[in-house]
Amino acid sequence: MSFSGFDPDLIQFLKDLEKNNDKKWFEKNKKRFEESVQIPMLQFIEAMEPRLRNITSHLVAIPKKTGGSLSRIYRDVRFSKDKTPFHNYVMAKFIHEVGKNHPSAGFFIKIEPDQVCFGSGACGLDNPAISKIRSHIDSFPKEWVKARDNKKFKKLYGELGGGRLKRPPRGYEEDHPLIEDLKRKDFMAGCPMKTDVLLKKNLPAEAEKIMAAASPLVGFVNESLGLPF
Repeated sequence: MSFSGFDPDLIQFLKDLEKNNDKKWFEKNKKRFEESVQIPMLQFIEAMEPRLRNITSHLVAIPKKTGGSLSRIYRDVRFSKDKTPFHNYVMAKFIHEVGKNHPSAGFFIKIEPDQVCFGSGACGLDNPAISKIRSHIDSFPKEWVKARDNKKFKKLYGELGGGRLKRPPRGYEEDHPLIEDLKRKDFMAGCPMKTDVLLKKNLPAEAEKIMAAASPLVGFVNESLGLPF
């Protein structure tokens, strides 16, 4: 498979799905989903594999319909009040080679009806993983600040996002010089862009630059978790 830019119908499909989020409509438009969304996303993932290798050999790009880097369009509604069956976005995640059952940092691209977001870092971590990252920040403050304030990263991503505690975590004082970072529950940032970026044939090259700018952050988090980067 070769990637030559996304078709404009990808965004239009997501807009239509947002208005018609039901199984009957999706079944009627399943071929359109496959041609405008699924296949181009798999082509993009495949194109990213060698570019990820330029950044690290420990993150993977797997162009498979299921069990790979492409997220499922189907929502898990078992424990949700929202019973709409489909996500109104499509996402590709480039995670660490250890697999999804081990906490780690990586990269992703999330395509929504009104924007595209390149994300880097880690979120939704369990408490033991968060504690390891906090301990690593506390032990290596200079390295953390260097990764967090990297010029290329700041230019593209701005500030770190995600949730944080209201009070200092146990074991850390309020006057700790990095207390605001130690309060973090997520260690990630997003680089939002307009959807017309999807039409660029050189999107994989642009994605590589965006991801490479966040490699110090991703590397620091993975090192905190005992993973190579």
